[in-house]
Amino acid sequence: MPDDSVRHNGMMLQQARETTLLLNKPRGYLCSRGDPQGRDTIYNLLPPTFHHLPHIGRLDMDSHGLILLSNSGELSELLSHPKHKIEKEYHVTLNQNFDHNHIERMTRGIKLEDGLAVAVSVKPLSKRRVSVILTQGYKRQVRNMFDAIGYRVKNLERIRIGNLMAHDLMPGKCKILSEVEIKAAMMLNNLPKKTKRKRASKKI
Repeated sequence: MPDDSVRHNGMMLQQARETTLLLNKPRGYLCSRGDPQGRDTIYNLLPPTFHHLPHIGRLDMDSHGLILLSNSGELSELLSHPKHKIEKEYHVTLNQNFDHNHIERMTRGIKLEDGLAVAVSVKPLSKRRVSVILTQGYKRQVRNMFDAIGYRVKNLERIRIGNLMAHDLMPGKCKILSEVEIKAAMMLNNLPKKTKRKRASKKI
């Protein structure tokens, strides 16, 4: 409980400070702590002091864009469980022109191996570029949805998580999010306040 005191071998233990990073992942990096084949992971992009932070969700090696890392179990649950309906937006480039008739099929739902994959919104950006918004998180969901209706994804970028966007965050860079930024971006007004003053975000 919050008011409990915990000792180990006579030493008072302190709860780890919650830290949340927003990372703009480049292509070619795995969302994993290590790889038997020796490929680069997102932790190669972070200072060692942040290597203990778990990533929330993932992007496959060929995809790029925003991903969060945090040691907050509450934030991880809120972002990972579809019942909270946190939106994630992707910009997708296809191998051929997108047929507008497929919008209804994607928003109605496509049966995948993991379950019924439903897009909240599908909006063409150009002939071959499409914006897709999801609140689910099936493995390779965007790629598998397009594959199921006859497309091949050539480029996939996650541009938004909740209301968090990259803005001037360059690929391979990350920044520490303040509690105020997290609440505002995710609209998580049910999270308890842990600090009385606003902490500015810090780019790394």
